[in-house]
Amino acid sequence: MFLSVDEQTRESYSNLFDVNVRAIIFLSQAVVPYMGDGGRIINLSSTAARQGNPTATVYSATKAAVESITRVMGIELRDKGIRVNAVNPGPVETDMFLGLSSETQEYFRSTQPVAKADDITDVVTFLAGPNSRWINATTVGTNNGVILN
Repeated sequence: MFLSVDEQTRESYSNLFDVNVRAIIFLSQAVVPYMGDGGRIINLSSTAARQGNPTATVYSATKAAVESITRVMGIELRDKGIRVNAVNPGPVETDMFLGLSSETQEYFRSTQPVAKADDITDVVTFLAGPNSRWINATTVGTNNGVILN
């Protein structure tokens, strides 16, 4: 997943864009007809969208795309009562993070806070609820101040 520019292949590029970009567009397209007023779409971005990390060129590009799609889709769907937002965590102790090399984990741990899953899910739960009704087309920082929105 994390490859330098000279290691990138068409397959790895396509896989990242399919999972991180194509999926949110077409999944959203599939569910919007069934969502009523008060519907929520919450996308997952990353601090990588706004921060340069070694070997994350393509991954960072996909997450920047997620934030752009979130802004536009939020505007497109607001008249239907659907709110679209994203969260942009930094590293989170997930299976994906724990599957990284020990050197990569140490790099992240030494350069920024590493969240627990609950640190992010609490914000997602808020965005999914009624108290977020006036938050739309934005990315909420869930990265302990690593990237200021």
